[in-house]
This record gives sequence, C-alpha cells and structure tokens, in this order.
Amino acid sequence: PVPLTHPSCIFQYLICYSLELVFSLSVFLSVWMERVNAIGIQVIPPYPAVGQSVTLSVTGITGNIRQFDWYKGTYLDASNNILVYIPSVKPPQINGNQYLYRASGLPDASLLISDVQIVDRGNYTVFVQTSSGAEQVSVNLPVQYIPQNTSFSAALNLNVGSCLELQCSVDSFPSNKYGWTLNGEDLKINQSTLHIEEVNLEHQGLFKCEVYNPVTLGHAETILLFSLIYTHGTLTYALYILVQTKHIGLYSMARAKRGRK
Repeated sequence: PVPLTHPSCIFQYLICYSLELVFSLSVFLSVWMERVNAIGIQVIPPYPAVGQSVTLSVTGITGNIRQFDWYKGTYLDASNNILVYIPSVKPPQINGNQYLYRASGLPDASLLISDVQIVDRGNYTVFVQTSSGAEQVSVNLPVQYIPQNTSFSAALNLNVGSCLELQCSVDSFPSNKYGWTLNGEDLKINQSTLHIEEVNLEHQGLFKCEVYNPVTLGHAETILLFSLIYTHGTLTYALYILVQTKHIGLYSMARAKRGRK
C-alpha cells in the first residue's frame, strides 16, 4: 500500500478538500443570495393614525410582476384574500372575500389603504409571482387611535377611614398619559389608578380622570361625582354619578371641519 505521506495521496487529499470548500461556498452563496433577494414590506408611514392613508410598500422584487395577491392575516387562504392583481388583465384588480373599499393594489405590488381604521390593524401577507419566481412575506400593521371607551371602576360602599381606589380604564394605542383632579385641584397622580388610603368627607366632589395620547394628540376625560352618605353611625356608602365623558382627537376635529364646508 502507498503510505499516506506519499505525494500522490497528499495531492488527492488536497483536491478533495478543495472541492468540499467550493461546494460549501456555493451553498453559502446560494443561501446568501436568496436572503439578499428576498422581498420585504415597508409600512409607510410606520405608525399611521386613524383617518390617515397607509401604504404597505413591497421591496426587493426582481423580475417582471405577473401577479400578486394580498391577504389579511398570515395564511394564503381564499377566505383571507383581499385582492388579486394581474397587470396583463383589464381591469387588473380582482376583489377577494376580505376586500375593503378603502384598499387598492398598486402596480409595484404594494397595497394602499385610505382612511385607515382600527379594524384594519393586524397582519397582512403578499404573494408575488414574477418572471424570477414566487415569494411571500407578511407584515404587521399598527394603527394609532385616540383614547376611547373610558370607564371607571370602584367599590360600591366604604367606611370613613377606609381605602378608596378608582380605576380609570381607557382603550388607546400607543399608551397614554394620565392625570387626576378633585374639584379642579391637581392630585399629582400620573397613572390609571387613583388610591386614597383613608377616605373622608374632604374627598367628596368631582373626580376627573384626564387621558392624553402624545402621539395621536387625542384627549379623553371622565368626570365622576363622589359623595359619602352617613348611615348607622360611622358606616358610610359611596355614591358615584357619572357626569361626563368625552373623547377628542385631531383627526375627528378635522373631519368635523370638512363636514361643515
């Protein structure tokens, strides 16, 4: 047998090793190119507010677009289909089961949604077929909205000296800033829960929870009348009367102005 140190064996080993390196490099480049060429979706603007228009812009497409399909969600199912767009067909857009009249396909495979609403938030998926192949990608669409659905929760009966806790619940995105007042006086509380360790007659009056969203510039406030009624000596009952709740946002005010024209 030829010893392993023989020049011919070393030469064969180097050839095999070189071929393995070439194969590994080709696989790596193939995967790398696939990742580089993969399509993506850019949300423009990235955090749209209710009433704005938003574009789900598809990037990284190679080859001529033959057809693209948009879906609400991450599953390519007919029940989730928003629209099918075939450039060679006139008209090119075919509406699907999840079509909304505010949505339209663009020639570059993007999706335009006008007057975006809270119900529009969630995942979207596009399936693009080009002369280079077929790809799909999903994206999450966030929708910012002003504070709404404000509600209070509190104990129905109390004793003088016991704990009073009011919870102000508001639905909004992104998160809100809170403020509390009692009879117009700032209580210096910046969270959703108002906690008074020992309640007394001085705490009677109008509690107001003010909520402000710094991004959507939305504002909400709820005013609650709180009073203590004496019965059986020191036992007291708390009486809550919801006085007013209102929600204000720049987009709603703009709509009102347009409506008056």
